[in-house]
Amino acid sequence: MSQHAAIPPQWPADVVRVTYTAHGVLLHFPALRGWRGALKLALIGVALFVPSLYAAVAFAPSEPDAATLLTLALTAAVVYPVLLFGAWFVLVALYAVANSLTVEVDANAICAVRRLLGFRLGKRCMPASAIGALEAKTAVAPRGLGGNTYYRLVARAAADQATGNPRAARMIIADGVPDETLLEALKALIARYAQLDQARR
Repeated sequence: MSQHAAIPPQWPADVVRVTYTAHGVLLHFPALRGWRGALKLALIGVALFVPSLYAAVAFAPSEPDAATLLTLALTAAVVYPVLLFGAWFVLVALYAVANSLTVEVDANAICAVRRLLGFRLGKRCMPASAIGALEAKTAVAPRGLGGNTYYRLVARAAADQATGNPRAARMIIADGVPDETLLEALKALIARYAQLDQARR
């Protein structure tokens, strides 16, 4: 099929876009795929950041005397950590909606490219013959963020799997998948085009 073939209806385009190539398959996990959870995280971050920033400005000493410096020291122990947490939540939410993952799979290798706002952050490749397992990983959002479960798929090197090394060579090949059935379908698709089952025979 052409590289620009239409996305089959069973692959939700807001989560993953599957394109069949002459030698394999191309998976694109677009930006904004987890915008609902990111929006909740950003709102919590703003709710923490704005009042903390206001408090930090309100308690900023106008004249450096002992009383104002003591007040600043006491409020800083509470205000500044909350301010930093709020900013961190907003940054994590922005990263969650701005990053994308493109994975190219064929019988020779699996290559993954991570992008942020369209700019490439990094590229990793793993020979298909070196892959020992495709592992599903689960992440559950806190209840305040909806408690949704998200899945990712990780390719793990065969040599590290055999030794049980906790620092095994791993590569993320599916990210932000909201459904376990969809993850299993992606796992089967990747294993098929990387010919992982044939390599183990």
